[in-house]
Order: sequence, then structure tokens, then C-alpha cells
Amino acid sequence: MATCQYAIFEVVYQLDIQALAFLKSVAYGDYDWTQPTALEVLIRLSVDGKLPNNIIREIDIQLADMRYETHLYLAQGLLIRAKRDNRFEEILQQLKNEDFQEAVTEILSNKQ
Repeated sequence: MATCQYAIFEVVYQLDIQALAFLKSVAYGDYDWTQPTALEVLIRLSVDGKLPNNIIREIDIQLADMRYETHLYLAQGLLIRAKRDNRFEEILQQLKNEDFQEAVTEILSNKQ
């Protein structure tokens, strides 16, 4: 299932900002296992310069209403991307939500 999810969201990513309404509905909607991937695609579009930087602030605000599982899976995805692309390290610093930062800390401490 996870492979299918990533493949579908990769296609959505390729649709670029044409998929913005769909991405936001999944990313900011009720919890679903696809939520963190939709958030990650929004962040990728921002990093690629296809969305304004305020989307990161918008995501940070929305994280307050999201489950810890979303924080954990989003943090995991961004940490993996940050190993290959420093721009994602900057995003990790910009997301100030305490639960999200706790998820980052949890993942990093489990890798030691």
C-alpha cells in the first residue's frame, strides 16, 4: 500500500500547482494515512519555488490540529530528504510546532 501511495503522490507532485486544491484537502483534512505525504509534496513544491514560502508557515499552523502520527511520518520524510538536499534542513528549522519538533527529536534519538 505504501508504495502505491508514494507513486500516486509522485504523480500528483508532477501535476505541480494544478493539484494544489487536492493536496491541501488531503494535507489539512481529517487524519488519513496519506496526510503526511500530501504535506511533504506541498513542501517539495515550495522548495522547488513553485509555491510561495508562506506555505511553510501555513503548514506549521495546521500541524497544531494534526495527530502525532502525521508529525512523525512527515518528520521522517523530511529528515530523509534533508540528507540529500540542504533545503529540507532549512524547512525542518522553519517548522516550529512543538509536536513536530518532538517527532524530529524522537526519530534522531532512535538512530543513535
